[in-house]
Amino acid sequence: MIYTLTVNPSLDYVMTSDCLNIGEVNRSREDFFIAGGKGINVSRMLKNLNIKSVALGFEAGFTGKELISMLQNESIENDFLSLNSGLTRINVKIKTNNDTEFNASGPVICTDDKRKLFERLNTLYDGDMLVIAGNVQKSAGDNFYAEICERMGDKNTLRYKPFLVKPNNSELEELFGEQNCGMERLCFFAQKLREKGAKNVLVSLGSGGAFLAAENGKIYKANAPEISVKYTVGSGDCAVAGFIYGYIKNGDCTEALRLAVACGSANAASDGFPCKELVENLKDKIIVTEENI
Repeated sequence: MIYTLTVNPSLDYVMTSDCLNIGEVNRSREDFFIAGGKGINVSRMLKNLNIKSVALGFEAGFTGKELISMLQNESIENDFLSLNSGLTRINVKIKTNNDTEFNASGPVICTDDKRKLFERLNTLYDGDMLVIAGNVQKSAGDNFYAEICERMGDKNTLRYKPFLVKPNNSELEELFGEQNCGMERLCFFAQKLREKGAKNVLVSLGSGGAFLAAENGKIYKANAPEISVKYTVGSGDCAVAGFIYGYIKNGDCTEALRLAVACGSANAASDGFPCKELVENLKDKIIVTEENI
């Protein structure tokens, strides 16, 4: 079974407008709520690819109840733990010619909440896959993800040898304290992450596609298909789902990379999360090549 973990989910309030004028009254052309969070996005994309998963995480208050209701309405299987206080956060996403986001901090997670989550994760079996994605509240501690990986033991931070790590190019540069790096430098950083323990490192490059520092030691690059971009939020999460989908199909990392780029691109070309048919159509336009760097 595939499980996704979103420690700090949200109700995303999406507003579309022709422009955003600071200091003035702005009116939206369209607005709606959606259950948000990177792990949730991975589960949503997997569902559209006909791959079953269970979304895990924390929810709190009336906004948390609405989050669960939305997931149920989308037929996304979930098993969220309820916090005793606070509210699941509401994030505002403003879609204009330049997208703007306001993300709230989220409810406090106490020691007992963490214990309950660890107990839930201990029920996973060998062979299950856990996708950990998204930000974590400061109250959970700086090493919360590392604590989770350590407690998972050999069921699956880098020293615990995760199957896949997926930064974008900016995140990878930030991790190594550099900016505006070329392809050769980015590949060097990705291989450094592999040396630290990650089996595969998938790096998204926006309109440039993505590349994979693969478990076999090779670097593979995939182009991005030509699309009309509508909304890029969640594209990285869709790429993670696509990689999992591709790898489950035949265990081929190049096919996984192709489907990762197809899912990310399909999301960017859609108003909502893309259907499987669009993903498969875009996949045929993506070429994967081995890079000699």
